[in-house]
Amino acid sequence: MTTERTTANSAARIVRLDAEAVRASVRVVGLAGPEDLARMTPCAGWMLGDLVAHMTAQHDGFAAAAAGEGADPTRWQPGEPVRDPVGEYEAAAGRVLAAFAADGVLDRPFTLPEINPELRFPAPQAIGFHFIDYVVHGWDVALARP
Repeated sequence: MTTERTTANSAARIVRLDAEAVRASVRVVGLAGPEDLARMTPCAGWMLGDLVAHMTAQHDGFAAAAAGEGADPTRWQPGEPVRDPVGEYEAAAGRVLAAFAADGVLDRPFTLPEINPELRFPAPQAIGFHFIDYVVHGWDVALARP
C-alpha cells in the first residue's frame, strides 16, 4: 500500500470515527429534558444547557472551517439561548456531519481561531480535534444525566 493511499485511508477513517462520536453525542443529548439543562456537568462551572450551547457552537464553527469560513471567531461562539437547545444541537450536528462529508473537504486547510488564529490545520488533523472534543463532551453530557 502506498503512503498516499494509507494517508487517504487514515483521513477517511477519522471522518467516520468523528461521525460515530457525533451521532452518539446526539443520542445522549437527546435524552435531556428541559429540567436536565440546569444540571451541573464535569466541566467546571458549566450547566448542561451551557455545555449543549457550547457543543452546538463548536459544530457550527467546525462546519464553517470546513467551508473555508472558520477564521471569524464569532462563528465559534454560542448565540442567544434558543427555545429548543436539544433540537438545535441535533441540527448543528447534522450541519457538521454534512460539512465533513463534502467532496474535497479532506484537501482543505481549516482555520481554528480558538486553537491558533494564525495557523491553518490539515483537515484530517482538525477533524481529529473535533472527534476528541465530542468523545469527551459526549461523556460529560452522559455524566450530567440522572
